[in-house]
Amino acid sequence: MADELKYGEIKTQYKKLVASSQVMVDFNVESKDGKRITKILSIVTDPKVTAVDALNGECVINGRVNYKILYLNEDNEIVSLDYFSDYKDKISAKEVLPNSRLTVNTDIVDITINEDGIISISLVIENNVYAITQEALPVLKAVPDNYFDERRTITVQNYADTVKSLAEVVEEASADGTVGRILMFDTTAIIDKVSAGNGIITVEGTLFANVLYTYSDGNYENKQITVPFTEEQPAPAGTTLQVFSEAEIKTSKVVLAGTEDNNIIRIEAAIEIASTVIANLEEEVVADVFSITHEINTHTEKLVADKYYDSVSFGENVGGTINLEDNMPAINNILGYLGARNNIASLKSSADKAVVEGILSLTVLYRDSEETVNSVGVEIPYSVNIKDSAIFGDFTLEGKGKAGIINVKRRRDRELEVLAELHFNIRAYGKDTAQVISEVEELEAKAVNGSAVSIYNTGEGETLWDIAKALSCTPDAVLQQNEDLVFPVKNPGRVMLYRVLE
Repeated sequence: MADELKYGEIKTQYKKLVASSQVMVDFNVESKDGKRITKILSIVTDPKVTAVDALNGECVINGRVNYKILYLNEDNEIVSLDYFSDYKDKISAKEVLPNSRLTVNTDIVDITINEDGIISISLVIENNVYAITQEALPVLKAVPDNYFDERRTITVQNYADTVKSLAEVVEEASADGTVGRILMFDTTAIIDKVSAGNGIITVEGTLFANVLYTYSDGNYENKQITVPFTEEQPAPAGTTLQVFSEAEIKTSKVVLAGTEDNNIIRIEAAIEIASTVIANLEEEVVADVFSITHEINTHTEKLVADKYYDSVSFGENVGGTINLEDNMPAINNILGYLGARNNIASLKSSADKAVVEGILSLTVLYRDSEETVNSVGVEIPYSVNIKDSAIFGDFTLEGKGKAGIINVKRRRDRELEVLAELHFNIRAYGKDTAQVISEVEELEAKAVNGSAVSIYNTGEGETLWDIAKALSCTPDAVLQQNEDLVFPVKNPGRVMLYRVLE
């Protein structure tokens, strides 16, 4: 009979951290106009991974760091620079194979800036490499007639695809005058909502653009532009899908148009939308088994894998006041802000709440009483409760934070106030455990029960399956002779089983 036991295999996929490294990137910047650099006002750095290749036991990362620099020269003129530098990182990772599907999260963990005639920047960039990993287990799928099995349905996940596309965004806004120079231009994109159905992924998001410029008369303006966008992508049809998306600025530029006395600021951006498609597949497996005719020995396997559960996108307003240090010039008027970044420090989830903690960082430009331009770095710590209960529980959280609209006000000559709109996209992963029967050994035949009656004392919570297995009979036989049983058992008692003796 044992050869009639039918076996199969279940497979599930999950995202796993397979390698981490830190790489040093050095960059030197000389004066743009040959005039001596006297004061650095702001340096904004953005690292991006441009390509990742999987080799046998190694992954190769190609990246690029964009630098946006604002400084004063010896004539007290503001100069803006926009540069980039490329880097390569090779990381040993025994789990990586040439066909591995890899993604990389990259962050700056340390920055050192020296100023001595030229600007020297040293960055420490951390790269975390994730691979889509597959676990496979043999399972019992079907049994012969002299066996009875209890089945359960488990859900396995398949990372079906990563769909990428470019959303082209164009928006115009009045400059409210004649623009002298664009000093700094920064963009970021957030995901507001993702849905999938009928073979289409619909991604809704928002582009935030921050433009700092001067008018022809030397006055400053800080214009913030918000642009909603929608992108549609193809998705596999006919399966239960979960989708989460990420948005990154691929290219962006600002163009001046309009009339001479009323310029138009035109924002042009290409946003790369990367949507990860996860298919949830239901697999029926044998969870328990017994034989009426033979003793058996079962072998079980436990499948433990990280499972993607849900993601949430939300915004939260935070604020704070900042006092200037004693050696800094007092504030006469605020000119604008640069390089706002929402840096997540920790993500925690419990049964009744989820919390994200981090720091909002930006640089504020201001004039002092002598009309000299100064800058001050601002850091505002925050702790935000996530309101969506979908990610409450024993979950591991990961995600990104972005900064939206920001208002900076002068409160006193040595104090300023920052009010910021922060955005978050958080994903929840948990351990999914399933125990399955991987093998059954059929042993000796059971001795024939010569009793006309068997009595079984039930315990609270027992099921029909528990009783049938204990009596080594069919579940139907238990029900036919004990019609008043209710499952699961609430009131322990006796179950009688009568046999016809030959």
